[in-house]
Amino acid sequence: MKNGQTTVVDGPFAEAKEVIGGFGILQVRDEAEAIEWGRRFASMFDEVAVEVRRVSEFE
Repeated sequence: MKNGQTTVVDGPFAEAKEVIGGFGILQVRDEAEAIEWGRRFASMFDEVAVEVRRVSEFE
């Protein structure tokens, strides 16, 4: 999120050497919910990049 604007892209993703930070794994119903959680996380910071990636499907 930058200047209150959220951008959603489908790759390409940063190389590992460019990433500073951590990760979280959430179980969500669909992509829209995952993006919403990403927005919530980003809203805690002035400028941050959040990548939402599928890990696997849960039963």
